[in-house]
Amino acid sequence: PEDHYRILKNREATRENIRDAFGWLGLMASREDRVFIFYSGHGKDNSPIVPYNTDDLFSMETLKKALENIRAKEIIFFADACYSGKLAGKGAKRIIERESLTGLTQDTISEIGAAKPGLVIITSANGIQEAYEKDGQKNGLFTYYLMNTLMDPAMRGAVDTDRNQQVSLYEVY
Repeated sequence: PEDHYRILKNREATRENIRDAFGWLGLMASREDRVFIFYSGHGKDNSPIVPYNTDDLFSMETLKKALENIRAKEIIFFADACYSGKLAGKGAKRIIERESLTGLTQDTISEIGAAKPGLVIITSANGIQEAYEKDGQKNGLFTYYLMNTLMDPAMRGAVDTDRNQQVSLYEVY
């Protein structure tokens, strides 16, 4: 239902509106909920989320507090922005290195979940890297493939490796 989500696009994505949306999530989410946050936009070295009014950036401390105030049992945060890996913080474990795209296992996911229960952050870039754009598209390469994975039945079938008709977070990753 419409009262279960917020969408901020372009000029709507000001620092104030993003802050208010995080506050709304903090008020609305219950301990039984799973919250999805998706950010696609610009990121800078000192802030992986750059609002439309770019003079007023989000500090990492502000983002950390905003996430801590959301009481949901699970928060899944997708970020398609340059330097978005900074969202995971200093304690994050890298799952896949650029040189080895086969390093993710269910054991690794369980280990990460035990280290910081309930919060999963999947980003398009690490903390010192620019995100890739998709030629001819209005969104980044990460967003393009994430949308296809979640919305295209053929793609969902390709990533549903255990063939249970459901795409898990592990399979999305």
